Amino acid sequence: LFLWVKLPAGDSREFAQVALRHGVLVLPGAAMSAAGHHANYLRVPFLSEEETLHAGVRRLSAAWRDYQSAGTPGRRTSVTMV
Repeated sequence: LFLWVKLPAGDSREFAQVALRHGVLVLPGAAMSAAGHHANYLRVPFLSEEETLHAGVRRLSAAWRDYQSAGTPGRRTSVTMV
């Protein structure tokens, strides 16, 4: 039902806000941990119509570019899905 996505850099709470501005709702990993761990993970749903999923991926990609260009050192351009 969900992908557990590891961000290569940054904080998933910050990125979730950028993604929301791009029209995509994702859950930061820390929200899935009682201790607040997993700040570099996202919970991304994947059960939807194909067209909706394609649009979501495009929006997440645009959100990542915006997040990356915010100027935080060490950010890379790829995201690993596990």
